[in-house]
Amino acid sequence: MAPKMFGDAGKEHMEKYGTKLEHFAKIAEKNHRHSVNNPYSQFRDLYTIEQIMASPKVSEPITKLQCCPTSDGAAAAIVCSEAYVRKHNLMDQAVEILGIDLKTDF
Repeated sequence: MAPKMFGDAGKEHMEKYGTKLEHFAKIAEKNHRHSVNNPYSQFRDLYTIEQIMASPKVSEPITKLQCCPTSDGAAAAIVCSEAYVRKHNLMDQAVEILGIDLKTDF
């Protein structure tokens, strides 16, 4: 179901904006390249744009190497006070937010 949904969205994007298959392949190549250096990635294989484009089609225009496993794509951030971080000895895992900005266009 998901490959068809994303494949249809890809076709619509191609029709509306002139997106090429190479553009989608470049995105997949970049994502695979990032996974190589992430010890928590489920798959850490590096692929070329050519390999991605030549892999079997799953749902036009998406190829096998442009798909992710169902276990992929989750993230979470827990926001807490500095006192909580210190109390639970989480200093080596904490990320300090030094600033924030919000903009919008009219």
